[in-house]
Amino acid sequence: MKKIVFIFLLPFIIVPAYGYFFSSLLGHTYFNIKYKMPNSIRKNYLSGANVLFLDAKGEVVVKGAVHDKYDYVFTIHPEVGSCHKKENGLSYDEQKRRTLACSKKRALWVPKWINSVRYVKVIHEDCSTANLPIKIKQIRVHLLTWWVPLVHVGGKPYSSYWSRIVVNESDCL
Repeated sequence: MKKIVFIFLLPFIIVPAYGYFFSSLLGHTYFNIKYKMPNSIRKNYLSGANVLFLDAKGEVVVKGAVHDKYDYVFTIHPEVGSCHKKENGLSYDEQKRRTLACSKKRALWVPKWINSVRYVKVIHEDCSTANLPIKIKQIRVHLLTWWVPLVHVGGKPYSSYWSRIVVNESDCL
């Protein structure tokens, strides 16, 4: 009887353990940046700003940049970059292959540094900030449903890291 109960309970132990394991190895980031200043000034900051992610000692962990049209900060992998730019002259299949390879490297890279980030520093020609504290929220995605054979549900579990960076007019140095 104990064996039957054990065999019945085994999937309920293995599935979450597998999900937790892979969600600790794979990650994705989403950093939103919000400028609290007049619209005439704010428009200039949405393009061309660099963001430094710093540890508790104030040392740079990762570099990032603000998207030129949206309030999104993408992090820059030291080898493969940000994976969001398309290369001209490549076939669709080759572009897709390169993007997937880049995304896989980034997914493995994110969990290695994300937990050490404590501050961000926004650098722009019109507004640079001191070290601003940041709290990053971790969301474990597909922890229990990784085994479902549907493209939009299944797949390897990963963690999604989210935070909003708020820059007030008074933060500009």
